[in-house]
Amino acid sequence: MKPLDRQHRLRLEANSPFGPWLLRQRGRQGFIGDLAAYAARDRRFPAAGSARQVCSHVLGQAIDEDMRGALDDALTEWRTGLLRSAM
Repeated sequence: MKPLDRQHRLRLEANSPFGPWLLRQRGRQGFIGDLAAYAARDRRFPAAGSARQVCSHVLGQAIDEDMRGALDDALTEWRTGLLRSAM
């Protein structure tokens, strides 16, 4: 199977916003679940936002290294799911 080119990956990301995916992780165990709960409590969180919008918002907050790691892990998991669904 041929790997997806950058443009195709960007289209996938644009059509599958990261914000809703992250909010659906509420109730999950671990740091990703904690990050999702934090996002759900944040009235300014870009709930329909792209990965870039969510990262910009979250990283602009006073978060600790665990939450930064959770954001990285969540992005990786979200992107992996997008790529799997496209193949």
